[in-house]
Amino acid sequence: MMQYTPELRTVQRSVLSNALSNHSLADVTFKIVDHCSKKQKEFEVNRVFLALFSPVFESMLFGKMMESQLDADVIIDDVKPEIFECLVNFAYYQDPDITMENVLLVMKACDKYQIDTLFKACFDFFRSALKKETFEGFFYQAVKANIMHLVGQYMYDELTKHYTEWLTPQNITKFFTVSHQKQLDKFSEIGYKFVEHQMNISQCTCSFSGIFCSLCMDAIDSNIFNCEFQEIAEQYFSKKYQACLNAGNFCDFYIKVTKNNLPSFQKKCALFLLKRDRNATVAHQILDSVKFRETSLENMRTLLALPWQCTEERLWTSVVKWADHQSVTHFERDNILKYVLHMIRFGLMNVKFFVEQVQCENALTDKEVIAVLTFYHCPEKGCDRFNTQPRGAELRQTQSDESDESDSSSDESNRYTGTIDDWFTDRGFGFIKMDDGSSDVFVHISQIVNKPVPISSLVDRDVEFDIEVKKDLRRQAVNVWVILEDDDDDNDDDGAGDGA
Repeated sequence: MMQYTPELRTVQRSVLSNALSNHSLADVTFKIVDHCSKKQKEFEVNRVFLALFSPVFESMLFGKMMESQLDADVIIDDVKPEIFECLVNFAYYQDPDITMENVLLVMKACDKYQIDTLFKACFDFFRSALKKETFEGFFYQAVKANIMHLVGQYMYDELTKHYTEWLTPQNITKFFTVSHQKQLDKFSEIGYKFVEHQMNISQCTCSFSGIFCSLCMDAIDSNIFNCEFQEIAEQYFSKKYQACLNAGNFCDFYIKVTKNNLPSFQKKCALFLLKRDRNATVAHQILDSVKFRETSLENMRTLLALPWQCTEERLWTSVVKWADHQSVTHFERDNILKYVLHMIRFGLMNVKFFVEQVQCENALTDKEVIAVLTFYHCPEKGCDRFNTQPRGAELRQTQSDESDESDSSSDESNRYTGTIDDWFTDRGFGFIKMDDGSSDVFVHISQIVNKPVPISSLVDRDVEFDIEVKKDLRRQAVNVWVILEDDDDDNDDDGAGDGA
């Protein structure tokens, strides 16, 4: 018996390849419309080859439909030309040229035309290609192509096994949003498991803290901030709110949780300013930011209710700049200021500043100006409609000693303490000697939130921080707070003297 050699098979395939490229014996023309370019590509083929692999094409081209006529034109507008070309090549025994970029769309076309042989080959290729590096791309391709009914169960099963590796703090927000919008409830459940997992392991790293605020804001916008999500988020935020707010956008986050009536998050934001921003470092950064100047009137009223730890003079200066940015004319600016005046504590200002910087703005009525000036000399007479308590006093009063100690212990239990032992100012890094006696920890200047001036004074400073473990198992201090209590006490004494 003659041997059927690979060379002979190559010759046969070559004949079919030439027939396809030269349109030999073609008796039907497929016109494939590309919606993106609004153009169409024509494929002149012999109907037998397509009918052999697809019962749908067999019924279409050899049945009683109009496409069965000789030299008929068949218009298809729901398959891309390059995908249809893969089907034709396969039918003519050529390489269908399946890649990770087109495999899902080819599977969709195979499902439509019941080309089972090619579908199985594509599915096997897809399964072998689905891994950590490719999951995200495949998931969004499948959702966009509307073929989760074909591959969703397999992707779900694999993701269930590997979700701690395949999902990351960087892609979880988009994954949550897409899963919710497409009503992929099983995938949303895996997202919740991943968030809970991250919140547990993040006791020793801050990779999740860095995106926590953004994740919550996106979850609120996407309507997936349900009771289950809120519960695990509140548990995490109550312990790690300092690290989260250091990394997140404080203004946007506070406004978002306030508008959506999330009091536990609001309280932690206020405590962050009250307890962790005693030298007003964060306050100054926020007040000088573009975000603050571009804040709407409604949101500004929300922000002014916070216990800012900067001086009232500094806050007023920033509010005036905000009003200037919001208005075109001086008249418009005065009208805008009127809506926030009651939230400014003029009685806490220095007398000289009030006379030179506030009274000249003509934002207050004569009666209000007299009330403020009178308050400076006779505090018992009050200050008209303006609050005169130090910012944060209300929050301190509402907290019992027990709840305050509980909050402090739960927060500090997750923070490390130590002393900066070595600091290389010219290189911007140093090492922290741990209070617990463990090995020194590396710290970079970019991780120090409240940098003292000059930077060289960091040596021998006490610090609080989180620890992040790198891939090479090296430990690095992150979200570092320098203890500046002596400086704060001095500043408070100076401020009290000026105010008097």
